[in-house]
Amino acid sequence: MTTWCSTCTTQNGYLETVHNSLAGTVVIISLTVDSSETTSMMADYKSSRDLPWAHGVDNRQFLNYFSISSVPSMVLIDSDGFFRYFHVGLWSAVSISDTVGLIL
Repeated sequence: MTTWCSTCTTQNGYLETVHNSLAGTVVIISLTVDSSETTSMMADYKSSRDLPWAHGVDNRQFLNYFSISSVPSMVLIDSDGFFRYFHVGLWSAVSISDTVGLIL
């Protein structure tokens, strides 16, 4: 994600639905892939939108590892730390939940 991405803002609404419906089952972490954005900017973004999950700065590790070229992009990692799914673009709450259900 990035703080300036309007599609990411829409995605956050879907993530909020997932967060609320799967609380205790999933952990959501949003990372900016924009190298000009800071931890403070992410904290302000999270706070101003009242988003309940962690936000941070990627430092290009996910960006490079997954060759992320557009935002939003989402990575699903299982409880054992294994990469399970990668999605580029807007992803509905229903589709996210369905995919998480297949992984669990």
